[in-house]
Amino acid sequence: MEVGRERVVDSRLRRYYRLTRAGADPAATTAAAVLRTVLAEADPADKARSTANSA
Repeated sequence: MEVGRERVVDSRLRRYYRLTRAGADPAATTAAAVLRTVLAEADPADKARSTANSA
């Protein structure tokens, strides 16, 4: 990550960060692992109810 910009708001410094190209791959890997975990732990009955309600 790197500092993207800074600005003063109500007499306080606000610092905004941006994700660098070097940080994008590790972040994507972590996000994919979290998604796999969430999907693996999801209750199949909840999925069936959700599908039935959206039809």
